[in-house]
Amino acid sequence: MSEESTTDPVEAGITNAWNKFRDDLADHVDAGLDEGEMDELAITTAAGQSLTVTIEDEHVVIIAGETVFTTVCPFEAAHRVVRILRHNWKVLHPLFLDTELVDVPHIDDNPIVPRPVVVPILGTADSVEQLQQWVESTFQADLDVPLKVQDDGRITWELHGNDPLIVHVRNANRIEIWTILAREVDFEKAEAAIQKLSSENFNHQFFLQQDRLIMSRSVVAKPFVPQHLTDARREFTRFANRLQHLQNDLLSARAKQDRIDVAAAKEAQAKAEAELAEVKKELTEVLERTSRAERRAERLKLEQRWVSRNFKKASAERDEARAKLTRMQAVLHRALGTVDGQTEIQIFQPNLVEDDMIETEIGLVSMPRGYNDRNGVA
Repeated sequence: MSEESTTDPVEAGITNAWNKFRDDLADHVDAGLDEGEMDELAITTAAGQSLTVTIEDEHVVIIAGETVFTTVCPFEAAHRVVRILRHNWKVLHPLFLDTELVDVPHIDDNPIVPRPVVVPILGTADSVEQLQQWVESTFQADLDVPLKVQDDGRITWELHGNDPLIVHVRNANRIEIWTILAREVDFEKAEAAIQKLSSENFNHQFFLQQDRLIMSRSVVAKPFVPQHLTDARREFTRFANRLQHLQNDLLSARAKQDRIDVAAAKEAQAKAEAELAEVKKELTEVLERTSRAERRAERLKLEQRWVSRNFKKASAERDEARAKLTRMQAVLHRALGTVDGQTEIQIFQPNLVEDDMIETEIGLVSMPRGYNDRNGVA
């Protein structure tokens, strides 16, 4: 029968840490050997023992007290350093070393966690603050998200309407739950609604505060029973959600007209903004068309300048050609005009006219008989 060997997880973790330190040291030294130099690496223990690792003449030099060790193998050097630290100097873990190779993990200060509030099943609070803690803890126990608590201690819950349900610790003996059912009410309608609601619901109070209809309920907190509070809050929520229609039913005529006016003003504003957007769009299109027209006109202007320059150049070349032909004709007349036994030859003179077409004028020049027009020899 064989026994299965077990490994201590703590010892295994320490061994893995030393192996990682050895590999990191070997890589560091190997990189230094490749570069041919390395800054001196110092390793100091918590007890004050220290060793250094340097590179000299392509050798790794380890100095630990009076012991000096050299090698050309970075892995052998790393193994020797770990042996000195762990076995000779009895360093428990690389985290206890002061060296650049070991990154000490940053541990945040433990936040101060308040002691959990123990809410009694039945109890009497010594103060308003203690009752507030009991109320918050009671509600938080049923939630997966943080409870919404205002600076003044009021706890809010969302309803189907615009106004929330509010739980407020009034004093050490009473907790009040309340909400606003309607605003800007018609007083006659509101009074009739209060009488009807009060006669049908003895656990809730209904009253007017200025032009607002308030619904409230008090929960006795002496003694405090958490279940009574949660039941009251849930019942209040269901009832308040069913009465959300009162906001429209009890709205005064003035408030209705105000809301109609506000809605009309918003509609007019939206219409004006839409028209303004359309005008801006049209203006943008006009500006774009104008810009395109200006660019096109500029191109036409440049083309006109180019045509004008070319026309002037062509005119100058035409005048120069005419002058050259005139001079050539004069030279030929002087050279050949007095010879006897003349033969007629044709001199073609291009004539540039206004429409840039070329005409040919024929001039007759007398040449001597037997003149060879190929080689110019008589």
